[in-house]
Amino acid sequence: MAIGAALIGLMSGCGGSGAHPTAATTSEPSGAAAAHSSPPSVAPSTAGSPHESNSPQAPNARSRPGSTPAPAPTYPQYVQGTKEAPVTVALDSACTTKGGAQVLTVSAPGGFYLSVDAQYADQNDGRKYGGYYVGKIPADGTYRLPWVVSPQAPLGKVTVWISVEGGKPIETAFRQPAFVLAKSCH
Repeated sequence: MAIGAALIGLMSGCGGSGAHPTAATTSEPSGAAAAHSSPPSVAPSTAGSPHESNSPQAPNARSRPGSTPAPAPTYPQYVQGTKEAPVTVALDSACTTKGGAQVLTVSAPGGFYLSVDAQYADQNDGRKYGGYYVGKIPADGTYRLPWVVSPQAPLGKVTVWISVEGGKPIETAFRQPAFVLAKSCH
């Protein structure tokens, strides 16, 4: 339960006050078969947060002409010292518009704790623009979070930070699917 509280606290701390680097694709546990994504890259065990990068170059730093750009940051997919929970996530739309609908589907063991917080291009979160939940996965193992994106949300990439925790021994998982908020989607 202590880890669950820490995970929920970590996710609620992901709100509008702090900046996050962004993830490029939906991540799934290594070894999971997925038609829509590749297995995740797990950051070295020295990472302390799913939002930290161990890259020598800061995510927003500019590359010098002729130099090789820094690789995209990777994020741990579970808490060090725990077993990775079997979690898959999917967004209904890769692109949506202001006032448009989005649906997140999370599949995980029933009864596990779940925290979801969408982060928008201006670093504000799901509590302001839509895409926020803290609770438990239903007994059937599938949770669907539908929301309407606020008409005031900024255009750009939206990363949905997901944290799952439960079981004995403790199992944890982090996922970071993303979608684009655009003027129009084709």
